[in-house]
Amino acid sequence: MEAYYNYIKAMHLIFVVTWFAGLFYIPRLFIY
Repeated sequence: MEAYYNYIKAMHLIFVVTWFAGLFYIPRLFIY
């Protein structure tokens, strides 16, 4: 269960980082 929790936490961290990157990058695609 511990390893499963760490896996979920890692996936969540990757998702949040990707979401923030997209949040800042996508408006630039529309602007330029």
